[in-house]
Amino acid sequence: MISKALAHLGISPLNQFFKDGGVLAYTVPARKDGDGTYAQVRLPLGVTADMVASQRPKLAANLGRAALETWPTKGDEDGILDLWVADKGTLNGGAGDWPLLHDGQVDLFKGVPFGLSQRGLVINAPLIGANWLIGGRPGQGKSACLRTILLGAALDPTAELWVYVMGEAPDFEPFAPRLMRYRMGMDDAVAEAALQALSDLLDEMERRGRVLGQQPVGRPKCRADWPTTAVSACTRSCARSTNATNCSNIPSTANKPLRWQSG
Repeated sequence: MISKALAHLGISPLNQFFKDGGVLAYTVPARKDGDGTYAQVRLPLGVTADMVASQRPKLAANLGRAALETWPTKGDEDGILDLWVADKGTLNGGAGDWPLLHDGQVDLFKGVPFGLSQRGLVINAPLIGANWLIGGRPGQGKSACLRTILLGAALDPTAELWVYVMGEAPDFEPFAPRLMRYRMGMDDAVAEAALQALSDLLDEMERRGRVLGQQPVGRPKCRADWPTTAVSACTRSCARSTNATNCSNIPSTANKPLRWQSG
């Protein structure tokens, strides 16, 4: 089906190749990939992947798909075509339930489930060493976006969450029992509390840096067989200690999954 679709794109060198009885070489045979099919093709002489990609609407029509469901891209070489074709109609639906809606735990060092790619694969939002700026028109999902990230962070038992809402908006009220710090409102007291939180955060970062810098190996020692979440918990706990050379302190919650239930 893919070879037949490529043969009817109207690309001269490709037309001549098939006219001479050529058979395409599939470096990756067609296979199931997420919510669609993936294949990789080595194109004949004189044909580039970009030439095929420029004919995307025609290729989609030849495959019986919409252009949105057909993704021809360049592979590792200009003459290698990566082709992913969505299952018919699958991109018309929503993203479905959040993967951790009923059960599960998060490791912030690996990110939190945030969305789906065109292929239906979960995309994790990075949080460690990353800053987020979320913007948009009213009603377009800014708060929902941030709540999704915060929900994931709340499922890491080692995470300490601070939330400051500069307005009378109850969007984050359901999180209150899980938050270490939470203020909401438009008065000066809330703004002052938020500024103080930034100052406290800076002080804590500097303090941890000094403590870690005093260790002989540059970082606390945690056993290699501990889960990643437990190791991160150990590292943070050690950072609060003045003697963190050999840490054996793992919070009791480090290996207990937390739950978030809808409603």
